[in-house]
Order: sequence, then structure tokens, then C-alpha cells
Amino acid sequence: MGCDTIVDSQTGGGSTTSFANFNSTEWIATKFVASETATICQIEFWMQVNTGSPAQNPTARIYSHDSGNDEPDVIIGTASDTLDLTGMGTGYQTFVNVSASIVASTTYWLMIEAEGEFDGSHYASITYETSINSTHGVMRDDDGLGTWAEVSATGQIKFRIYKDSGAVGALLKLIQSKRRFEPAIFQ
Repeated sequence: MGCDTIVDSQTGGGSTTSFANFNSTEWIATKFVASETATICQIEFWMQVNTGSPAQNPTARIYSHDSGNDEPDVIIGTASDTLDLTGMGTGYQTFVNVSASIVASTTYWLMIEAEGEFDGSHYASITYETSINSTHGVMRDDDGLGTWAEVSATGQIKFRIYKDSGAVGALLKLIQSKRRFEPAIFQ
């Protein structure tokens, strides 16, 4: 068992937006539509450190969707840990111990939030695809006050979210990984 089954993802990239370099509070969010009903246990974002060692330690959250303003609304789940950006390489950065229930065909926002000291010269970046479709979007809030600015109306951050497959899922994976032997039928 474990948090090992991808529920939704966006694996393309091509553009980046800087992160953890403007203010002591910074939020970057991407919209997605849940492909299934599940309880999310892990969030991953494709990130890299651009310059130096940013002092901020971001966390990840899932928000409901405010359809009237087309922006994040209410927190429905938060990772219990933060990410140390010091010495971070390029790749998926993992936020664990999330517990957020999502419902199939419902719009949500994945958000990475950084708070703490910043100096403007040490920062990270997040990768996103610029043109997925009009139901997606990448937004940023550089003051943590809900003042959202559009990064890409049709883009989506490169992410993966996971659920725990549970005992049944683990057993099915084990069975699928083993070669099946089917005895011949005797005549």
C-alpha cells in the first residue's frame, strides 16, 4: 500500500514562471478538472532553482474553484510538509501527507505557496505548458492577499497528483506484475 497511483497529471512543459522571488508571500496556482473521485495523498510540481538558494519553504494545497471569479476559493487539502528549496535540482518536487477529497468532473486548483524571507535574487521556477485548452489556467498572487494575475489563460503547470490504491490496488498491481501460469486443459 502507499500513495502510488496517479489520479491526474499534466506532463508537458515549455515555459516557466519564477517563484519565491517577489515578496515574502507568493502563490502560484493551476486549474484542473478531476478525472475521478478520489482522496489525494500527494502532490508533485516540476520545479527548479534558477539562482542561489531561496530561503522560502513552500507547501502545496488543493483549493475548490470559485467559478464566478475563475480563481481558487477554499482550501480542501494541504500537504503536511514544506519543501526545502536549498540545493533542489530540476524535476518533480514532492509534497506528501495531503488529504483532499476530490470529485470526478469537478474543477479544482493546485497551488504552491511560499512564505518567509526573500532577497529577490535567489528564486525557483515552475514549468507549465502554455496551451492546453480554455478550461485550464495558471495564476499568480505575489502578495498573498488574493490579488490574482493571469500567467497563462490556456496553460497548466506540470503536475502529478496521487491517491492511495489501498490493499486491493496493491494486490492487483502485484498480480499484474507476476506472470500468470494457466494449466493446459486435459482432454
